[in-house]
Amino acid sequence: MKTRQILLLAVLFAIALGTRAQITLLDPVVTDSYMAFVGENQTNNYRFTLDTYEWEEDHGPQFQLTIEPLDATKPSQFTSSDLSDPNYWEPMFRSITKQMAGEEMTAQDNVKRLYVKNVALLDAQFGDYEELHIISIEAAGDYTIPNGSFNGCKKLETLDCNVQGTLTLGSNIVNNQPAFTVKVYTKQSVQAWNEYKANSGANFTVDDSEVVDTNAPKINAVNLNLTVNDENRIFDLLDQSGKQEEGESIVKYVLNSFKATTSGDVKELFMEYSVFPASESGQQHEWKQLYASNEGNGAWSYSGPAINVTQGLQSNTEYRLEFSFNTDYIDQYGRTHYPTDGQTVRIAFNTGDLSTGIHNVHTTAATSSLRYNLNGQRVADSYKGIIVTDGKKIIVNTKPSAHIL
Repeated sequence: MKTRQILLLAVLFAIALGTRAQITLLDPVVTDSYMAFVGENQTNNYRFTLDTYEWEEDHGPQFQLTIEPLDATKPSQFTSSDLSDPNYWEPMFRSITKQMAGEEMTAQDNVKRLYVKNVALLDAQFGDYEELHIISIEAAGDYTIPNGSFNGCKKLETLDCNVQGTLTLGSNIVNNQPAFTVKVYTKQSVQAWNEYKANSGANFTVDDSEVVDTNAPKINAVNLNLTVNDENRIFDLLDQSGKQEEGESIVKYVLNSFKATTSGDVKELFMEYSVFPASESGQQHEWKQLYASNEGNGAWSYSGPAINVTQGLQSNTEYRLEFSFNTDYIDQYGRTHYPTDGQTVRIAFNTGDLSTGIHNVHTTAATSSLRYNLNGQRVADSYKGIIVTDGKKIIVNTKPSAHIL
């Protein structure tokens, strides 16, 4: 095999010396079961790699062709002179296969997979590649698939068209005989391929499952400001649907406020919540909404009346707080939810003695003078009635007033 490889390299070197080529051929790799060779065109800024892969159904080695820019920041394209260059992949494939198999084989009759990444093609450049099963076109910006590009591909299964800019389709691009799938990633690509199908009668299905609508409403992040017993907490809400936290003895649970960030077309944002015994279902209970204010640039906040979660609950009972964040209805797909579509964050907790609102906590100098009523709400110094301060219950003058902070 070493002798065969040496002869092969000698032939290739002689060809390169005898002809002026703008495609530079790198050293091929050739064994009994594998081959790969790479050509580079500095002028037109592209590299091609033709190599071998194993067919999934154990049909033995097959061939794939990958075309990509040398410098991703510059335009990359083919010209007609490339097709007649001695180091173009077609003549090189013929030469190498003759050395390996004793007869010339053609790339268009053997390449099964083609990957084109940000390189402009010529009209009908792959029009005679009958054996192509998979074609992948990738472009970060605008891209044109030229006339007749794949019209001879009679065994095509998938055309993966990942064009992020504007896609332009020429005429007679694909063969009308095979039933295949065109996979797309933008709404404009969906429209372009559907129009092509309607006008040409080609037999393909457009798969738009990966299309992302950049203007669709999305809730990106939320954090809650809570008071749990006498501790203030900021709950940075991650995507944790269905998470159930360990309960703790609660005599005070207050939703103070929340902030959120969104993107896309969001006209309203609200928190939906419900509190109910852990033995029951949220579907059996009322759900309430807290609507946020739009602060502009995708920022939202709720700073209305604080919500006392424990109000009306029984002492020494296990409850569950469930909540989610939602946007308005904008189309047939319904709301956008956070943390995930249609699910909620679930927090389990056990109530303490809610009749007094007293529990064992550590107090500090900063909080020792704060006053609370029996519902655990902070009150002003002018509040009249039974208050809790410094861990003690005190009666202040006569009946309570409404000075709740």
